[in-house]
Order: sequence, then C-alpha cells, then structure tokens
Amino acid sequence: MKKWWIPFLLWVFCACSESSREEQAKSVFSKLPAIEAPKTLAGTYVGRLPCEDCEGVQVKIVLDSLGGAQIEETEMRDSAITQVSAASYKDSIEIIRFQFANSPRTLSLKSKKGFSMVLLDFTGKEHVDESGEPYQLIRILNKPMTVSK
Repeated sequence: MKKWWIPFLLWVFCACSESSREEQAKSVFSKLPAIEAPKTLAGTYVGRLPCEDCEGVQVKIVLDSLGGAQIEETEMRDSAITQVSAASYKDSIEIIRFQFANSPRTLSLKSKKGFSMVLLDFTGKEHVDESGEPYQLIRILNKPMTVSK
C-alpha cells in the first residue's frame, strides 16, 4: 500500500522543481532590455553563402562608416580555405552593393531592419537555399558577455 506514495512524491518533486526553473528563466529574461536596431550599416555580419563547387562559404563582413568593407570568406572543402578581400559598398534604399577591390566581382545584399542582410541573385530577388530559406548574414551586435552569479 505504501509503494504508490514513492512515485507520487517523486512526481510532485519533479513538477515543483520544473516550474521553479521556468520562473527563474522568465525572471532573468524579463530583465533584459529591448534591442534597438543600429542606425547605420557599419558593423560585423556573419553567415553562410552558396558555393558552386564546395559545401558552402562562411562569410564575415566588417563594414566601416565610410563605405569600406573587409570581407573574409572561408570555403568549406576537404580543408578550409580562407581569403580576405577589401571592398567598397554603397547603400541605396536597403540594397547594399559591394565592389571588390582590384576585381570585377560584385555582391548584392538587402538590409533587413538593421539586424541582418540577405543575398540577392542577379535579378534582385532573394537567393534561397535548398530548404527555401534565404542566404542570410546576421549582424553581431555586441561582444559576448559572461554572466556572474
């Protein structure tokens, strides 16, 4: 007769501790301030772009406020091959066009509310991957911080 009390007490203990963890998480996240979109394009963006003959290209773009950019591309092959290029960019109503230095190569991206940019194809439409999601570069807003208790 006493055997059913043990599973019942374990269930009560687990249910109480789970709701306590949820309440702690809610209180931590409710204290976080809202993030405002930056006013300028200058900043760091990272993401993955398509590659015709490799698994993909990991990209990091650092934009300065004077129209200059440093673009670091890492091709994912049997080994990673990284190339760093200088470029200039022009912003024209949410479309950012990059012109690589000493090269005819260009890149067109569309700004998404200051938090990201998506790759555009040669027709000006969003370039999507095999799942239908656009190739996107996400803006890195702040350096990671550690939380002390």
